[in-house]
Amino acid sequence: PDGHAPASRAAKERARARRWVLASVLVLALVGGGVAIGLAVADRDEGGKAPGADHSQGQDQGQEKTPDDARDKKGEAGGAGTTPTSKPEPAPSGYRTVDDPAGFKVAVPKGFTRSYEPPRVFYYSPGKEFRLGVYIQDQEPGGPVSAMKKADEEGPHRYPGYRGGVVRKSPKNEFPGALWEFTWNGESADGGPRHTFDQSWDEAGKMYDLWVSAPSDRRPDAKRHFDTALKTFVRTKPH
Repeated sequence: PDGHAPASRAAKERARARRWVLASVLVLALVGGGVAIGLAVADRDEGGKAPGADHSQGQDQGQEKTPDDARDKKGEAGGAGTTPTSKPEPAPSGYRTVDDPAGFKVAVPKGFTRSYEPPRVFYYSPGKEFRLGVYIQDQEPGGPVSAMKKADEEGPHRYPGYRGGVVRKSPKNEFPGALWEFTWNGESADGGPRHTFDQSWDEAGKMYDLWVSAPSDRRPDAKRHFDTALKTFVRTKPH
């Protein structure tokens, strides 16, 4: 017998072991990536539930220093983007424009207060009956429509009594976007079903998500707040 055979077999065993470890790491990375994408897609909640969140309350909090309508070609193509060139629309009667530290301006109803619940920013009405949220994240490979469809598929698992989910293509000015609308039962403290309007769009290398949630019987008011926020929302700095 070959005197080097045991050493050769040992070397082969070590090589197989290394390949197995590498394969295992690759599988875990792929699975983990899928989980991360799923969480990012469905990571929109009703607010007020983030443990240890830094709640910055007060009507003037949004005016400190704190996404947009950059008309430059880089922003339109989903690139890095530069300083926004568009100006925000003036806030209509009953609303005020907040200059949020997260890098955007938007008109919110007077009396709404800011709450930073990483990675989201919320503006709440007294008692949190109306909830306006903004979430800035990395773009999804399939774009806003694909991201919203995934979120819609996850809806029954995230929102008790999820129903009426509709996703449709809905650009934000020249930026590709999608609108997701649905109703759910709400939490026990909500006292009844809630309706959500949720718009996502790609801009300046990021995906912006803006939504308004309210009691179902206040849907017209929620739609007005949502339309106003979407119309007046502008990015104030690159992300």
